[in-house]
Amino acid sequence: APCLMLLVACSTTRSTPPTPELQANLRQPCPPLPKPPTPLTDPERAVWENTMIAMYGDCAARHLRSVEARP
Repeated sequence: APCLMLLVACSTTRSTPPTPELQANLRQPCPPLPKPPTPLTDPERAVWENTMIAMYGDCAARHLRSVEARP
């Protein structure tokens, strides 16, 4: 019985670490996507597509960093 009591005294409870506060740039929502130009012709179409790709890439990167920041 004394051995069991000693083991109980060695027991540690694990506490969860505090959740880190997200950086301000990670809390921002993704910007609304721009409407396509009318009529959708070159070179305006290429500019619009590149803008969409850049906006999506930035938002996806921020989302990934916010997911990685959480335990």
